[in-house]
Amino acid sequence: MVKKLEKIIGERYQILKELGRGAFGQTYLAQDLQQPTQPKCVVKHLKPQASDELTLKEAKRLFVSEAEVLGKLSDSPQIPSLIAYYGDNFCLVQEFVDGHDLSKEIRVGHPLNEEQIIAILNNLLPVLSFIHQNNVIHRDIKPSNIRRAKKDGSLFLIDFGAVKEIKTLVLTGDGQPKPSIVAGTQGYMPPEQLRGRPRLNSDIYALGVICIEALTGKAATQLEEDPETGDLKWREGLEVSEELAEILETMTRADFGERYQSAEAVIKDLEDLNKTGKTDLKERIKQKKRDRAGKKWYSWLPLGGVAVMVGLGIFLFPTIRAVYLFNKANGLVREGEYRDAIALYDKGLEKYASSAQAWLNRGFALAQLRRFEEQLSSCDQALEFNPEFVEALNCKGLALDELGRNEEAITFFEQAVQLDRDFYQAWNNQGEVLMELKRQEEALEAFDRAKLYDPDYLFAWNNRGNALFQLERYAEAIAAYDEAIEINPEYPYPWNGRGNARRKLGRYEKAIADYDQAIELKSNFYEAWYNKGLTFLAMDEKEKALAAFDEAVQIKPDYQAAINLRSKLRDNLSDQ
Repeated sequence: MVKKLEKIIGERYQILKELGRGAFGQTYLAQDLQQPTQPKCVVKHLKPQASDELTLKEAKRLFVSEAEVLGKLSDSPQIPSLIAYYGDNFCLVQEFVDGHDLSKEIRVGHPLNEEQIIAILNNLLPVLSFIHQNNVIHRDIKPSNIRRAKKDGSLFLIDFGAVKEIKTLVLTGDGQPKPSIVAGTQGYMPPEQLRGRPRLNSDIYALGVICIEALTGKAATQLEEDPETGDLKWREGLEVSEELAEILETMTRADFGERYQSAEAVIKDLEDLNKTGKTDLKERIKQKKRDRAGKKWYSWLPLGGVAVMVGLGIFLFPTIRAVYLFNKANGLVREGEYRDAIALYDKGLEKYASSAQAWLNRGFALAQLRRFEEQLSSCDQALEFNPEFVEALNCKGLALDELGRNEEAITFFEQAVQLDRDFYQAWNNQGEVLMELKRQEEALEAFDRAKLYDPDYLFAWNNRGNALFQLERYAEAIAAYDEAIEINPEYPYPWNGRGNARRKLGRYEKAIADYDQAIELKSNFYEAWYNKGLTFLAMDEKEKALAAFDEAVQIKPDYQAAINLRSKLRDNLSDQ
């Protein structure tokens, strides 16, 4: 059984009064009797729902694990420090933040202005970045879990949702732990969290909802949803700058793939907004969405919230110093300075070797330099510290593929999607490796999975077209390429693919038009020139075919297929 809470905990923390209670337990104000000034602290007494010995044992194990995570997060100046914990009593002792909850400021019928919203974002995004750097999801961000300190007005994140899962723990029939409810609060949870699959950017969604709630003066549960997309409908009749509205809309996309992938990405757009004033962020955000879709890596760049930490002298803590170095390294990666970035990752990892995300990011930088053996080692290190880190499994699969170890690569993509079924990039990567192994039917299934989980995933549609083309299902291939072109008409490869399928079906004029479009989008697209030459040959327009092969060889002088056909064609023309 869970022991009854004593008036003095651990012969040190004296309960002063109850601050709140609910189905999950009580929160008390206490004081530390062993400190000279007897500072106040908060005692949280959790009550697991089940009382059988097996469940309590598992709950205790999870409680200790989560307490250790909270202890690690205490390095942040915006998360109340964990002072102590008592596993037998399910009791946490944390720093007391004198102040008030943000629910006192965000009230129905009392909208805040844009400057106040931007201030909230600037205050909270760095701490979100910090916890995500530590691979922790808050899961229950809402106004009452954000506390403003009286002394300096800074905002603190409190009441992490993972602890709520311990409060509601039950065991399945085979003795495996399973929370009986989804941690979080209705109105602030995105769809994937409601399904029990929260992600790092689920927290970004919640913070965006809070800001929309504050701007509109409406409660989160009163915000309407678009019946088709699930996105929030909140802008009608509201005076808000287009730039801030675009940021908030991207934070709160119902589809997590359309949402900002990291707190740092939001910070960057806010910084750009502050620097340039009225700018057209809409097109830039759309472009970022296209860029994200092209990354096989999924979510590789959550950064540490350094800007807030610097002013507080937090570099005294090795972990935060490491986060600072990781942050600088990530910035260098964005600028393409991969070697310098790797050097900074190495320095940071000397101080904080257990950061799985930093090992992953380092692996990404190594991949850009085509140092695949080292990439593989870096991804292995990430998995050593977090064996279920799906992005690291994906990273390892990519490295193995580049090293020619295709069958091994597939096993790691399979592990990634077993842990996260809607990890559509890993499905796509698996399909690409299967294509290399000439297993087109299996590849087609993988691409279908990828587009199932993200119907607008450009690369899955293009790859599906490639698989169908190799299976000689040309009409279906054209339909797949059509979808890819509709998603992004500026991506040259489906134009070339559709041209190939049309050529096979004898639709030569349309094929030529497709190749021309591909070449217009990518001027050095030598394959498109070669395919255009093949089409002219099929049309018996040999002079035009020769000119197309000439273009292909001019772009790629060692393009043997084009060289061979050009040579044969020249001989043929000279004999006439």
